[in-house]
Amino acid sequence: MLSETPVIVNFTDNFQQKIRSLSKKYRHIRTDIQPIIEELQSGNFLGDQIDGTVSSMILVLILIGFYYEL
Repeated sequence: MLSETPVIVNFTDNFQQKIRSLSKKYRHIRTDIQPIIEELQSGNFLGDQIDGTVSSMILVLILIGFYYEL
């Protein structure tokens, strides 16, 4: 679904804390989520809309991939 109005992406405190702690183990996590943030800002709403909220809230689940170099 594309939106014509400007989109502001806000992060919960919990999300910011999780990203901070995960970035220590997964150094690439911030660059991995950047395309998703850009999609949301452009108005392409990924994920599921949460019903019963005052403003439009979208829940996006992100799979964190990692690999080991041997």
